[in-house]
Amino acid sequence: MEKRGHRGQRGHREETDSEAGLERSFVSFLCSLRLHCALFAAALLAATALGCITPGQRREDDLIRDARMFNDDFRWGRWDVLGQSMTPEENALFQARKNLVDDDLVIVDYEVTAVRFMEKSEAASVDVKLEWYKKSDPSVRQATLQQRWELRAGRWMMIKQRRARGDRFPLVPEPATEKPAPAGGALPAKGKPAPG
Repeated sequence: MEKRGHRGQRGHREETDSEAGLERSFVSFLCSLRLHCALFAAALLAATALGCITPGQRREDDLIRDARMFNDDFRWGRWDVLGQSMTPEENALFQARKNLVDDDLVIVDYEVTAVRFMEKSEAASVDVKLEWYKKSDPSVRQATLQQRWELRAGRWMMIKQRRARGDRFPLVPEPATEKPAPAGGALPAKGKPAPG
């Protein structure tokens, strides 16, 4: 076996061919490891960049969560918490309607059935199916409500809601109905005075 190294110098150890080979293998291993770590870091960075949530996706996820929480509060009668997700005007009108039926109304179940986002994900329409009954009339009724949500000052707010179909629901205002025709016949045409 051939010896290599520093011959004749005191305090220095002589190195064999096998030790030199081990050293070269170790250096090769470290270089290879460094390359693999760099590739792994690059792959991780690329995966993270591709998996990032855009602001629009984040807003949509926030609304889906907020709409479910809002309607869960609605289901369980957490009226004060519910009001925090409404404009002050809508909350005041809602609380007035709620005070008229609070002791009689029991909401049995709800389901958020659809969420449709408008342009730029700053407004949305949420459909909610409700089942309820009145203690004074224990027949279970159903209605689908349509809620209008808007992103205001970074928060989703339920702006208004209406009954889309099903039974009349006492906590949602009904659209104004047309006045019945006068007993004497047809209504006058717009812009023309009634015959007299």
